[in-house]
Amino acid sequence: MPTSRSSSRSSSATISSEPLRTLRNLYTQAARAFLNRSPSVTTYIEQAFALLPHPDEHDSVRESGPLEQQRIKWDVLRLTWEASVYPSNGAMDHQTDMNLLTLPPAVLLPALHARSLVLFTPSNLKASSSHLPAEVLLALMLFAVKLGMYGVARDWAETWWVARGAADPDGEDEIKGRRKIREAMVLRVLPGLADWESAGGWAEGEPDVSLQEVCHHPDPYMRRCSFDAAATSFIA
Repeated sequence: MPTSRSSSRSSSATISSEPLRTLRNLYTQAARAFLNRSPSVTTYIEQAFALLPHPDEHDSVRESGPLEQQRIKWDVLRLTWEASVYPSNGAMDHQTDMNLLTLPPAVLLPALHARSLVLFTPSNLKASSSHLPAEVLLALMLFAVKLGMYGVARDWAETWWVARGAADPDGEDEIKGRRKIREAMVLRVLPGLADWESAGGWAEGEPDVSLQEVCHHPDPYMRRCSFDAAATSFIA
């Protein structure tokens, strides 16, 4: 019996390590294509996401960690590539995700944000910013900033900050992630809105963001709750 369990674990490890090896090899090729500005990067991206399983809330850290890192790397690469080629000239319309790049910014950005929420949220849970890695949020914010959509970037950051309130504040990854978002807010987003008072609060590590404010902003477009609530509506 022990031999059987050992064999089963070995088989499971082989199955889980093979996609990781393939994903790493694909990433090397995709990064090279990206640097060469080759549209073939979209082919590598498609192949990678076909291999990446959806996150499962029951997975252990040991099981989910390497795959989570791959999801982060590939989603950041995808967003960075999309930001670099937007607006699309139509040359990549055969790619499903690339069709998003034909949309106007006001429609495109919520769709990209929702796509990432769905990618990182376990399938049995409602898509939420609480599951969104800081690296991916930063890539989304920089995309919005590039398009001059500073208000959208601010909404995302404030929603994420509130949603991550239950996260371990002493965790190294959490500290680094929050620092990156704070820096982006102080140096890129809030200056674009000329909101120097809020920038000062973020710079001091005390952003003035409350759950009540997030959910009941008088301007419907600025109601941060809508980003999470509408997440699945953008993903067919």
